[in-house]
Amino acid sequence: MNINLEQIVEKLGKISNDDITNETIGWEIPENRFSQAMMLNGTVKRFKKINSPDNLKILIIHSQVIFLGYVTFVFMQSDLIASKLASLKNSSKLFIFKQIFARPVKGKNISDDNITGLHCLIRNSIGHGSFNFEDGGKVTFTDTVRNISITVDTYNFINLCVQIERFYMQASVIERS
Repeated sequence: MNINLEQIVEKLGKISNDDITNETIGWEIPENRFSQAMMLNGTVKRFKKINSPDNLKILIIHSQVIFLGYVTFVFMQSDLIASKLASLKNSSKLFIFKQIFARPVKGKNISDDNITGLHCLIRNSIGHGSFNFEDGGKVTFTDTVRNISITVDTYNFINLCVQIERFYMQASVIERS
C-alpha cells in the first residue's frame, strides 16, 4: 500500500515549536538519551560530505535513510513519547503526533486516512522486519510480525523523520523559561 507522507509532513510543519513546548511541559525524556540521539543524527548528516562513485553514493543515501529512520523510530524511546502523547486530547494541536505514535488498531491497515500505528510499523520494519528501496525514489517498509507493508516516497520519509526529530527536541527541553 502506498502512503503519501507529504500531507502528514505538511501538517507536522504547521505545528510551531512553541505549541510543542507548551503541550509537553513536565515531560521528562532522559538527557543522555536526547544527547545520544542528536549525536547519531549528526553522524548521519555527515555522510553527505563523502565524494564517491555513483553506486556508492546510492548505497550511502540508502544507509542514511535507514539510519535516520532507526534513530527517529527506534532509538528515541518511542514508548515514552507514545505514553505522553496518549494523554493528550484529540483537540490538541499535536493530535497528528498522537496518531503517528499510537498503537496500531488490529484489523485496520495504515493508509492516507489512517496513520494510527505508522510509527510502530516503521519501527518494527527497521528493527526486525524488512525494508526495500524501489525505483522512483520509494522505500517499502514491511512489518513481518503483523505482515503489513507500506511504500513511501524517500524524500517525504526523510522529512517525516525531521519533523519527529523536531518534536523530540522541543519535547526534550530540560530547562524551560
